Amino acid sequence: KAGREDSRGGPKTGSGTGRGRPSNDAVVRALAEVEQTLERLKQVRNERAEAEERFKTELADRDRQIEALQTERREEKARLTKLEAKIAAIEAASGASQEQAEAKATGLETERDEVIKKLETLERQLTQTEAILDDERADRALAESKLVLTAEAASSEADTLREQLENAEEKASKLTKAREQELAEAQTAADTLREQFTAAENASKEQVTALHGTIEALEARADEAEHQVAELHSREEETSLQAAEALKHAEVAETQLKEATTRLGTLELTLTTKTGEADEAVQNASILIGKVAEQDAELARLQAELAEAKATADEQQLALTEQDASAESAMAELRSEVERLETEAATLRESCEAATTAATESERQSQAIAAELEALRSESDQHTDAIRAEMGETLEAERERTRELTEKLDMAADRLVELQTALDAWEESAGQDGSQAPAQAGANDEAVAELTSQLDQLREQLAQTELHRDQACRELDQIALDKGHPSEHWDDEQITLRRRRLRRYRSLLREHAQKSAAAEEVLVQRIQMCDEVLSRRRELAEARQIIEKAHKKIASGKARSGAAAAVFFGLAIVTVLSGLSWATVTRLFPPTYAASAVIGADFDGIAPEPGELEAWQTFHEQLLYDPNIMVRVGDRMKQRGFINLSHPTAVKNMLQSDMTWSSPEPSTLVIEMRGQGREATQRKLDTYVTTISTEANALRQRRSESSTTVVLERAKTGAEPIHDERLQQAGIGVAAGTLFCFILWFGLWHRMVKSKAAFENTTEIEGLLEEARWVDPIEQIMSGRDQDGDNRAA
Repeated sequence: KAGREDSRGGPKTGSGTGRGRPSNDAVVRALAEVEQTLERLKQVRNERAEAEERFKTELADRDRQIEALQTERREEKARLTKLEAKIAAIEAASGASQEQAEAKATGLETERDEVIKKLETLERQLTQTEAILDDERADRALAESKLVLTAEAASSEADTLREQLENAEEKASKLTKAREQELAEAQTAADTLREQFTAAENASKEQVTALHGTIEALEARADEAEHQVAELHSREEETSLQAAEALKHAEVAETQLKEATTRLGTLELTLTTKTGEADEAVQNASILIGKVAEQDAELARLQAELAEAKATADEQQLALTEQDASAESAMAELRSEVERLETEAATLRESCEAATTAATESERQSQAIAAELEALRSESDQHTDAIRAEMGETLEAERERTRELTEKLDMAADRLVELQTALDAWEESAGQDGSQAPAQAGANDEAVAELTSQLDQLREQLAQTELHRDQACRELDQIALDKGHPSEHWDDEQITLRRRRLRRYRSLLREHAQKSAAAEEVLVQRIQMCDEVLSRRRELAEARQIIEKAHKKIASGKARSGAAAAVFFGLAIVTVLSGLSWATVTRLFPPTYAASAVIGADFDGIAPEPGELEAWQTFHEQLLYDPNIMVRVGDRMKQRGFINLSHPTAVKNMLQSDMTWSSPEPSTLVIEMRGQGREATQRKLDTYVTTISTEANALRQRRSESSTTVVLERAKTGAEPIHDERLQQAGIGVAAGTLFCFILWFGLWHRMVKSKAAFENTTEIEGLLEEARWVDPIEQIMSGRDQDGDNRAA
């Protein structure tokens, strides 16, 4: 390449003669031009030497290529020897079809001999080519001497040779690649033959046929190699024979024109196919747009229903939230009321303790008074003793009643604590036993009424006690008045002390009565508070019923929305599964279509003879399965993207299984091909028909008639497939997907139901235990009072 660049940069020659009157300047310019011409000649000589070196290098490379070709021929001979051995093995293994195998083996041996002869011919041609190359070297040496004498001719010839060498290099590289590709194809063919001969016992007839086709392909490649060697020789002679080069270029241009014509026909067919595909795609797009619009409308309707259901659920949730807030506020009020009751209970407890202390102090004082009265008894008369006895009994009764009241106050305080505990427990279980609250509220009303009657009885007893106390006080005052005159043995100090003690006793009794009344009032207030708590409990039970109704309403709304959502998602899942199944089945199980094309003979308006029509018919029928055609079709299939049909054997198997042909007229062939996929089948048939017509026109010289093979009808496919199982397979896929989704949903639903049942059982058990632990505070007060009465009776 560097040499080419140097040659390409060589100067052009030109004349240095001047016109006009000679002068010293003109002589100097002429000398300078002569020197420049000499320099140019030197440069041309150097370039020629470099070109000769490059040419020698190229000749050496070509010699190596010739040696490689000879090596390949030897390898081909070795392969043929192996093929002979395999043929012998096939003959030994084929017992049933021995005669046919022998006949085919004889044919193969004949073909092998022909191939060997052709290879020997190629060797002779290569030897001749080497001799011609030697002659060309001598001619080039002579040409170099001539070019040294003529600078301008050498310069122009150097440029021409430079272009020719570049073309030769490109063509040589193309030939090298073509040889490498042919060698690879030959190796692949040999491997295919090896595989076919390995399975000879099962399909000997097909293997021998494939071997025959492979040998024919090798023969065709040998012909092509011979043609390429001849072409190489002709291209090397182009350096000295430009007329032959022009002729070769004309032939190449004619071949390119034919290829361009074929490509133009292929492009027209492709354009027609693409136009049909575009129309079909437009129709499919319009159908899909209509389906998408319908699905969008259905989706909008379902979304509107879902939004309406959500709005209803939000309203119900808001109402439930308000009711929950009301219940929480009621519970907060109850808690504050309980706290207030606790505070008052503490105050009452303190008051009871103070009353107990006062009662104890009063008892001590009564005992002191009793001692004083005992001391006075010895000094008073019988009337004083009787009064003192009555006063002792009265005091004892008062003491007993005071003790009872104290115990009742203590019991009331304890019951208040129990009420507080029960109220806390009831608050916890208010959400669980709301249905039992009305019955318990009725029982509590009866207990409150009974407790109220008992409180009235206690008030009456307290009033009687106060009555007795006042009466005793009056009697004591009367005694004091009656005994206003002291005994003879009493002095003033004793009388004063006695009066002081009586006043003290009277004041203590009055304080005790006041404290008992205060305790009674506190107890009444506590009972009223219990009644209020129970009434609040009834209100909570009613609120719970309202909340339960709201929950049921919300649950029904959720159930409706859930059912709508389930239907929507079910339809969506089925739709998605249908789409996926159809797409998958379309790829895995494409429908089978039938494509047809028609080729015929064109005699350019000349009436054909019957013999010509029969010759055309016979030639094209033989051409349908010709091995060379299989090779060309495989190459074109590979170019059009059918990689699995790039091998001639695969093409032949496909044609034998999927192609049928008929001849309605002597000059017409109708070819039909079946395959999976509409476009793929049409493209395969179009490729095959185009190759048949092109090769038939290229081989017109071998035919007895001179007609042109044309494609009367391009490959076209029917609108409906001849076999389609996509619908059945898609149905199976949708059914399997739906069953899987149903099993998955059923498993999740079963787990959720099981968890919900366990939670509800736990909640119900806790409610029952809480109900068993619940004790009505009023009943407990009454039972405590009855137990105290029994204890006192005992």
